[in-house]
Amino acid sequence: MSDEKLKIAIEKKKLKALMKQHNIETDFQLLEKIGVELNKKDTYKFACNERPNFSKMINGTRPLKVEFIIPLENIFKLPISRLTQGGNGYAKFEEKDLSLIKGIRYFAYMDDMKLYENEFKKMMFLEDDHTILINTDEFNKSFLDYVVEFRSINAIRFLVKEYKFAATTFDHKLFTIKYGELSENLYFRDNEEIALLIMESEDVDLLYKVFPMDHEIYLYHPDLPDRYFFNEKGIIQMFLNNQTLFGSLFRNVEFNFSEVNRSVSVFNKKPVDKNRIINYISPIVNICLNYALDNIDQYKEQAKKILQYGQQYNVSVINSIVEEDIPKSALYINSFGNLYCDYQILVGNLIFTNKVVEDNEIQSLIESLPLVRIVK
Repeated sequence: MSDEKLKIAIEKKKLKALMKQHNIETDFQLLEKIGVELNKKDTYKFACNERPNFSKMINGTRPLKVEFIIPLENIFKLPISRLTQGGNGYAKFEEKDLSLIKGIRYFAYMDDMKLYENEFKKMMFLEDDHTILINTDEFNKSFLDYVVEFRSINAIRFLVKEYKFAATTFDHKLFTIKYGELSENLYFRDNEEIALLIMESEDVDLLYKVFPMDHEIYLYHPDLPDRYFFNEKGIIQMFLNNQTLFGSLFRNVEFNFSEVNRSVSVFNKKPVDKNRIINYISPIVNICLNYALDNIDQYKEQAKKILQYGQQYNVSVINSIVEEDIPKSALYINSFGNLYCDYQILVGNLIFTNKVVEDNEIQSLIESLPLVRIVK
């Protein structure tokens, strides 16, 4: 990564004043101390090699090298903001806060899985068992803020792997992490940026672990479309524009029947099998279909592929239910495509839209979608 990414500029007068306080007479001596902090075997050689560039950093003609941030904080026992242009004064902070101040920014910038597993993991929890993810540094930024800023995809992979990091069902701005028998909620306003970061990596499995698709089922309400996280314009466009993400719309998802029908104990006149599975296509597909139809000039091919897939998919779903001696007349869908039988028992979903378009080819595909009774 380039040092331009941080663009931290040292204020020379502040640095010289701090060097004097710590009995560091020359820039070369300071570089040797930085070498010690970086565990360099030959600190003299390190200082010789770095001296030309370091002089430019001090004089403000190039940004501070990111690897020097933590060493300087350790040497002067100050957050880096006290050394930078615009920082205020030389007030010290408590020694116990040093790892937090240097850690959340540095680790997100480096985004190294080994660093997360071997070092960051050790500082994840504070003395009161709360995670440092809820804390902010001297710039009033949290670890997740830096994850978004530095596009740190490995940070998300680490949090999912170690702590089952995921958005909560009823509020996508609220995330949860689990450790042992404990869990903690984290509010993060830029949840869409977390999703876009994952989508940029084309890591579909990771995306659906952090933002499970069943959210779109539980949150459905025909009059409140903004409740849907995946209804965000930027996210829909990413699905439609990226071949890998678009392909994921057609993957089959299995849900436990009892989890999505928690009050149902009898189905089709029989006690509910606790292991019964509902096969579901991504509920995001209908959101993307409607957006594509609203922007048909740009997304006609994507709309066409979804509608063509729906011709066979819808038939297979309806037939699988009817084969259980449930009459087709007992089935109905809502405007989101969720498929129910009597008494609002969710049994799957269909590809569906109620939109009308002027494109004859697309409109013909819409009208030929195999459907059941529609209930708003």
